[in-house]
Amino acid sequence: MGYRRKAAGLPVYMLMGGKCRDKVRVYQSTGTPKAANDLIGRYGYTALKSSSQQGTAPRRMPPEIRGIAQRAEALRKAVGPDVELAFDSHATVWEP
Repeated sequence: MGYRRKAAGLPVYMLMGGKCRDKVRVYQSTGTPKAANDLIGRYGYTALKSSSQQGTAPRRMPPEIRGIAQRAEALRKAVGPDVELAFDSHATVWEP
């Protein structure tokens, strides 16, 4: 594709049909409810991602699930109902 782009003198998106949107929605990672509110206030984010756990070591399930629920609840209270939240386990939550 590189040689065609160069031969045509066009950016790749033009070779693929042209512009299809004016904006792309993004999310930002956050750690604490205060940091989340700072991101929303400063940059206008409407979607945030947070780690589902604290630290990186694998955790035992019942206590870890309670911790995830508590962190999710605190983040939801801080940002309100209109901000979308995602939680990433980083493949370390599940017991063997």
